[in-house]
Amino acid sequence: MSSITSGVFELRDRDQNGWYRVIYYTKLKDKVFVLHSFVKKSRKTPKRDIKLASERLKKLLARENQE
Repeated sequence: MSSITSGVFELRDRDQNGWYRVIYYTKLKDKVFVLHSFVKKSRKTPKRDIKLASERLKKLLARENQE
């Protein structure tokens, strides 16, 4: 998801109840970090979900830089 930063991707799947989304980050030490998951009923990803994933990424990067 370029709206957050490079290395952040979105996994999507759907069923009869709606779309399921997982936002994840892949650029640290050969690991995958799930930043946020949610059910989406409309085409556009709500800004609050993008903001939450972005805030979690900032915390993750700060923690990784301390180690």
